[in-house]
Amino acid sequence: MDTKFNDLSQAEILILKSLQSGRKLYGLEIRKAIEETFGRAFNFSTLYPKLELLQAKGFIAGEESNDTLQKGTNARRKYFKITGTGSQVLSDWESAYTAVGNYGLQGA
Repeated sequence: MDTKFNDLSQAEILILKSLQSGRKLYGLEIRKAIEETFGRAFNFSTLYPKLELLQAKGFIAGEESNDTLQKGTNARRKYFKITGTGSQVLSDWESAYTAVGNYGLQGA
């Protein structure tokens, strides 16, 4: 897929940055990481469609856990990790952002 970094929304960038460590995280962990690191609160109705979009673009991969079902549901947690393509797109975005002298995510 030939999607470039400038096709990413601010929310998508924050999600990719939260997954940059390479650890697999599920939705609530991603949401907490974004809030703790960037001071941005996402509700789940924003987060999950963005996760699906990033997965469709090939920037993240999702994997359903083999753990027991979540309390009160028949669903299993889905863990996400950044892909090589996602890491490259994020790196390209960071390089471009640095080049214009605005590195960081203040107000993102």
